[in-house]
Amino acid sequence: MADGGMVQGPPHEQGGVEAVQEETGEPIAEVEGGERIFSIEDTQMMEQAAAQIAQLAEQDPAGADEAAKQLGYAVVKMIMKQESNQAQESQGVPGSGGQPTTTADPMAQAANSFV
Repeated sequence: MADGGMVQGPPHEQGGVEAVQEETGEPIAEVEGGERIFSIEDTQMMEQAAAQIAQLAEQDPAGADEAAKQLGYAVVKMIMKQESNQAQESQGVPGSGGQPTTTADPMAQAANSFV
């Protein structure tokens, strides 16, 4: 999960999925199937972009709207990359490099045209 992805497993009501500290084996969180995890790099980028958007909102609302739209496109691309990586891992495809596969999905094509 270092690159992020969709958690597979039961919901919280059924015990969830225990996240453990790799070095110690100590539980650090409980997540549930269907929750998405983002890498630290992606999380930092989203936090920085959100802060910039908040600052822009006071000075340039139209610029803030455009920046928020670009952040949305970036998040779509992050999710597409995660989905591609998870699909390739489940199919045992080594060395994918995390590149999204070509698709006829219109949402994927739209997202690839931005950011």
